[in-house]
Amino acid sequence: MPQDNEALIVQATAGLELQDITLVRSQYDRPSMVLEGTQLVQQQKRAVRFVVDGHAREGQPLLRVRVDLGVRLVNKNDPGAVFLIIEADYIVDYRIKSDLQEEALKAFAEFNAVHNVWPFWRQHVFDVVDKGRLPRIEVPFFAGLKL
Repeated sequence: MPQDNEALIVQATAGLELQDITLVRSQYDRPSMVLEGTQLVQQQKRAVRFVVDGHAREGQPLLRVRVDLGVRLVNKNDPGAVFLIIEADYIVDYRIKSDLQEEALKAFAEFNAVHNVWPFWRQHVFDVVDKGRLPRIEVPFFAGLKL
């Protein structure tokens, strides 16, 4: 992580307080069956966007971050052949305790909000895999890297 982003994240961390993490959408789909001998490749999805809600509860503004995560299995030789999709979108609310620059909020949202959601995401994938009687899907440790 660039040092500039690290300083911005430290600044934002001091000025924010985690309030809530909410699952707002999930998808599980098995569009086609895997034929024997098919080599599968796992693809990841991660999108982050945020908004400051100045009229939030208790008169304190909120940083509201939407984190969309997903995993899908596709045919290695034909990436258009999708065999499994698991997605989940979360809203993470942080109380804003002090003035923060937009750059600090952006750096925080892209790193720390995803980090806060990651354990919920891992558990969601593990639960869906178990209930769908699917082969194990690896959800890597969150390292903060762009996917």
